[in-house]
Amino acid sequence: MDCAKNIEIIKNLQEDIWNKGKIELINLYYHENFIAHTPVGEWIGPDNIKNVVMDVRSNFPDWHENLEDIFAFEDRVVLRYTSSGTHLGSNFFNIPPTGKKVIIPEISIFKLEDGKAIEHWDSCDLFGWFKQLGINIKLNN
Repeated sequence: MDCAKNIEIIKNLQEDIWNKGKIELINLYYHENFIAHTPVGEWIGPDNIKNVVMDVRSNFPDWHENLEDIFAFEDRVVLRYTSSGTHLGSNFFNIPPTGKKVIIPEISIFKLEDGKAIEHWDSCDLFGWFKQLGINIKLNN
């Protein structure tokens, strides 16, 4: 495993796909058998990632992921980053546009196969995200 190469692939994926919204490059970075495990469910396949990226960027047009830490071990790449964007779209969990900027700390682990992301685990502060939009979520006792 070439850890330096894997880091470069994931850095480019984050920049091209998530920061620039170049969805035409999805198949360059995501394996056909890709699966992501996220706080809101699983995303399966490159076409699903394309839809998620378009959804995020339509709701938060200035979406940006600022990389803070990245390291690799064997076929895994770990990132710590801060995502941010201004909520201007109307189809983010059916929340009307708030015009508020959100800042979300995230940690992701990518597994690579054949030079592409094949699996992804994401952890983000979803409750904090909603709170920043003015949505109060109450948990039952």
